Amino acid sequence: MEDYRKPIEQVFQDLKSDPHGLTEKEAQIRLRKYGPNILKKKKARSAFEIFIGQLSNFLVLLLIFALLISLFTQPLSHSLVLFFIILLNVLMGFVLELKAEKSLEALKQIFTPKATVLREGQEKMIEASELVIGDVVLLNQGDRVPADLRVFESSNLEIDESALTGESVPVSKNPAPLPATLPLAERKNLAFCGTLVTSGRGKGVVVATGSDTEIGQIASSIQEAPETTPLQERLNYLGKILASISFIFVVGIFLLGFLKGMKPLELLNYSLALLVSAAPEGLPTIVTLTLAIGVIKMANNKAIVRKLPAVETLAGVNVICVDKTGTLTKNEMTVKRVWLVQTGEIEIQGEGYLPEPKIQPKADLQQLIKAGFLCNNAALNFNQEKKRWEVVGDPTEGALLVLGHKAEIERESQNHKRITEIPFDEKRRLMSVIFQEEKKTFLYTKGAPEAVLSICRLGEKEKKSAEKEIAKLSQEGYRVLGLGFKEIKEKIHSPVDREEIEKGLSFLGLVGLIDPLAPRVKEAMKLCQSAQIKPVIITGDHKLTALNIAHQLGLPISEENILTGDQLEALSEEELAKSIERIALFARVSPAQKTKIVKAFQKKGYQVAMTGDGVNDAPALKIADIGIALGQRGQDIAKEAGDLILTDDRFSTIEKAVEYARTIYDNIQKFTSYLLAGNYIEISLVSLAFLLNLPAPLTPLQILWLNLITEGGPALALAVEKPEPKIMEEPPKNPQKTTLLPLLAAAVLLASLGILSSGILFLSYLGVDETLARSTVFAFVALYELTIILSFRRKEPFWQGGVFSNRWMIAAVLSSLLLQFLALYSPLSRPLGATALPFSHWLILLCVSLGVFLVLETSKLFKNKKWF
Repeated sequence: MEDYRKPIEQVFQDLKSDPHGLTEKEAQIRLRKYGPNILKKKKARSAFEIFIGQLSNFLVLLLIFALLISLFTQPLSHSLVLFFIILLNVLMGFVLELKAEKSLEALKQIFTPKATVLREGQEKMIEASELVIGDVVLLNQGDRVPADLRVFESSNLEIDESALTGESVPVSKNPAPLPATLPLAERKNLAFCGTLVTSGRGKGVVVATGSDTEIGQIASSIQEAPETTPLQERLNYLGKILASISFIFVVGIFLLGFLKGMKPLELLNYSLALLVSAAPEGLPTIVTLTLAIGVIKMANNKAIVRKLPAVETLAGVNVICVDKTGTLTKNEMTVKRVWLVQTGEIEIQGEGYLPEPKIQPKADLQQLIKAGFLCNNAALNFNQEKKRWEVVGDPTEGALLVLGHKAEIERESQNHKRITEIPFDEKRRLMSVIFQEEKKTFLYTKGAPEAVLSICRLGEKEKKSAEKEIAKLSQEGYRVLGLGFKEIKEKIHSPVDREEIEKGLSFLGLVGLIDPLAPRVKEAMKLCQSAQIKPVIITGDHKLTALNIAHQLGLPISEENILTGDQLEALSEEELAKSIERIALFARVSPAQKTKIVKAFQKKGYQVAMTGDGVNDAPALKIADIGIALGQRGQDIAKEAGDLILTDDRFSTIEKAVEYARTIYDNIQKFTSYLLAGNYIEISLVSLAFLLNLPAPLTPLQILWLNLITEGGPALALAVEKPEPKIMEEPPKNPQKTTLLPLLAAAVLLASLGILSSGILFLSYLGVDETLARSTVFAFVALYELTIILSFRRKEPFWQGGVFSNRWMIAAVLSSLLLQFLALYSPLSRPLGATALPFSHWLILLCVSLGVFLVLETSKLFKNKKWF
């Protein structure tokens, strides 16, 4: 949008409009041609389409095939269990994708339902959706801007653009054209759709509507952002690998059996049983339940997860891009410093809009506070519902009101009568009000400190002291205002002669304002750094303001670590990629640039989290690996775009969420390795027997029984393991590096030990009795799997981590052992093809299992606790 660079006459000429507005006929023609002022939505998928789409997941397709097989080879109860496992996964994905379709709905709420326009020179109230390019819109205090406008008339017009640009101070609008290419925050002759008029009035001509507005382009970027997560990619990839391996094994076994002259029905039973065994039917459910458990824990700690895979994604975050306003800071401007000519600098206690603690100022400070309180159009109210103080109007004026309430100026000012106001404008950079106090009349002025000094009577020495203080406060990141006053003895004429009346004032002093840090944010920032997560501050504010915040947080940031929006715009993607790793603070950035920053970090291999609360954050929240929205102050679009919502708005909540996420990530690795090891013990034993022309060591029903008792409860118990002691000192989990190789390596190692032990036992008893040999292997595989799962619990040896710290694991293992005893010592043994084992056999099996277990535990000491 280049309209801010053109003279307003050229803008009207290009739009074929004029300051009196369009005719009704022309407006209707344009409405039909360009469409209504609403967001264009791509056709939404129906609930049925979303549901059917879940069935395209490869792992789900594999499970459906396993279900079809089990209907012919297993009891109905087992088939029903498989059916409900599939149904659970399909429904979970369906619900999450259905919620994603609502992302744009929140953005629609930003559009105002009504707008005041000039049509044929007459004011008219219309639906905002009926606005067209070229319409002239009237703006007044409290209005939301209904489209993108080129301002051509301004009377003290100020607009709060923080939701779009991140700039915490309202922008004063000036119709003059701007010569250079500027970021959004500096385009002072444009009014953007969805922003709020805080004071004054003005007129603007519509230059963009609907999806062509800045806010509409944000909606488009959200719509186009990808939804794929590392967890989904790995599970799909894992499913394909397992399917391929299983298929090769099963086809090979079928061919070998056929060549050996085995009966086709017997071969089919073995092939189908092995295929079901190799399919990790328990894995998707346990992953889902593990994530769900993490979601519950996070919700109890003020972090709501909107999408389950975001839990796993959070574990790998190594860069967190933080929006300064409202995230690191309170978004409540506060007077923290006052400078008086005679007294010098005074520190004001308290932060935010809470008018505490009370102060008892001396006469000179009292007069300065009074000037700021009276030269003011804001209001300070207590919100009973939210139990907090809120400012209506300009946040800077609100900060002066709070200071006045701290000094209880309101009591003194009750009988003061405002006569007139001289509004702020860009040329003067001043605002003045005239009050009658009893029988006297006073002028109070505030504004840019240099402008106030220029109209005050002040000695050269005092003036230099003031200028030195202005430079000092500005360098420290404060917004500085000057205040002055004088008594008016002559009669006031209307209209007031601004230049004449704003002369010869007494200089009252300076105030330094700053947006204070949010509670506990400094401690949380340190915790993130200890977890090897790099914090990056992104803001629309001036770099000195942001740098001051960074130093308050204890971040070692210097000039070489800062990049402004203008500098960022001048860099190519390659140049940005080269410098991105040294940058820790971005100032004066636009919404599109926030997305560019996130993408640049991602291009360098980083997994990026983005925090935010406003419309300006939504694209970056969506494109980031995980978007973290603020729940209390956050706008609906930010919450919908985010993956994680902080209900207490505390940055410190993220640290606990990261710990939970990393723990869940570890637990998913643990039970995945366990399930793979168990499955491939069974399939490998049967395959080797066929290759060596030996009887099968397990029957098809025994294979299915082992799956039933070892994959459910025990694997799920791994999902609730407590965090490793130093999990927050470990590097983030890199999603770009596949975790399948170490998982498969651990599974192959443990499966090999199990296969070797089972083979020796089988061959030892095969010459005595085939059924006894098969039952021995049947019992050993169950005991072995239920023993090694205890080794999967911790990266440290069990005697260091607590044997009984996971009561769910103890219960699951004991329950599975009980079921195995029932399979051998009850009527179940006959259909399973098993027989009861003597006590001496159990001693041998127990010794072998415990021996392997102790070898595994001891090896952890020599691996520096790097188990996976």
